[in-house]
Order: sequence, then C-alpha cells, then structure tokens
Amino acid sequence: MKNKWHDFFQKYRITETSTDEDLLFQVGTTVNGQTISKRQFEAIIDDISSHLQLQDNDQLLDLCCGNGIITYELSKKVKQVIGVDFSDPYIKVAQQLKNNHNTLYMLHDVTHLDQLKIHIQKCNKVVNYASLAYLTPVQFKKILGDLSLMTSSDVKIFIGSILDKSKIWKFFNSPKRKITYLFKHVLLRKDPGLGRWWTKKEIEGIARQAGFECKFFTQRPLLHTAHYRMDVLITRNEENLSMPPKGTSKDKHR
Repeated sequence: MKNKWHDFFQKYRITETSTDEDLLFQVGTTVNGQTISKRQFEAIIDDISSHLQLQDNDQLLDLCCGNGIITYELSKKVKQVIGVDFSDPYIKVAQQLKNNHNTLYMLHDVTHLDQLKIHIQKCNKVVNYASLAYLTPVQFKKILGDLSLMTSSDVKIFIGSILDKSKIWKFFNSPKRKITYLFKHVLLRKDPGLGRWWTKKEIEGIARQAGFECKFFTQRPLLHTAHYRMDVLITRNEENLSMPPKGTSKDKHR
C-alpha cells in the first residue's frame, strides 16, 4: 500500500535551498514559520547521539532522512550512514548539499525495507526523527519487523520527536486552536501536515510484537517541541539479546 503522505512530501516546501536555515525550513523544523535556533538544532543532534551512544565504528540507518540536514551531522560521528526517504526532491537536495564521504542516500519507501536488505543488514544503529507521525501502526509494525530480521542483534533504534497523544491539548492550547483541530482534523479528516498522534501503549505493543522493548524520554525543555512530543529508544528485549535475528547467524553481524 502506498504511503498516503508520499505525494504530500513530493511538493511540501520545495523551495531553493543553500543554507542550513533553508534546509531546516524545508523540512518544517520551524516555530511560527521561523527556523529553530542553532542551539536547538545542536541539542537535537546531541540527543540523538547520546541516546544511540554513537561511535566511530557504527553503521547508522536514518529512516525518513528528508534533505539530510540531520543525517549529515550524524555522519561525522559514525563509520557509515544510509539515509532513506521517498521524497525525490528531498533526496536530491541531500545528495547535493549534505553528502559526506561516508553517506549513502537512497530514494525508497521505508515501509519496504526488506527490499534494501543487502544495504542495511550490517546496521547497528537506527534513527527516525520527527517522522513517525507519517506512518500508520501497520506500517510501523512492518518496519520494526524488517529491522528485527535485518539489523545486528544489539541494534539500537531511536524514534525522536513523536507526537504524544497525551499532550495533544498542550499543542492545541487555545479555544481557537482546539475548535480548528476538532473541525478540520476530526470532522473533515483533513491534515495540513502534522500527522498522527501516538500513545506510549501503542508503540510499546508494536515493539513487543517485533521482539523489542521501549524506554521513553521527555524531551529537554530547551526544545520547541518538548511540551507536546516524546522520544523513545527501542532495543531487543532481554530474552532476545543473545539471539541473532531470524534467518541470520551471529557471525554475520560481527
């Protein structure tokens, strides 16, 4: 099934880009139409790096990498990065402006990772930042299932900046915003680009089915998203830590 957001992100903020500010604007990392500060962006990179415990021998997979603004910074901390996104305009910008020597960008739908097995089977770290909103539970389940089969036995998966359903009214925090949300999103089922709100229970349940466990984090107050988003680190559950992914051998991932 084609991702319903596929066409949206072929056209969303396709503007001329040359600076980091342009790139942040293009992928919607903004507050009231203005790109976030350098300090906030550095905090995002630091949070991803810290939660994944990135090291210079890591093989990192960046799912929904967009135009590479985050991918590029992370590439400085690891051995190799593979960035995957289904937006042709974004991937072209990433290849032109954010292409490090150890970075490979691939135009591909992340819900079909099984087709990229040869490229990602050695990855031991995975990041998906501010993009879970554009996946359904069924799609997320398939992604984790694919990752369970294709990545290293000690893989760490960081899903960052998730819309937290328990904090939805902290985002729609005025009578006008609440009414707009209820009318457009609930009654008319129109979404201007925000995407799906998730609960911890949903994420935990899907992760558990794929043999993973979750640890949730509150975002640091510095971040402009802290009042309505959450982060989660996903790892294999303890009983599966000593087992290689199905269809592989332990030696294959060493």
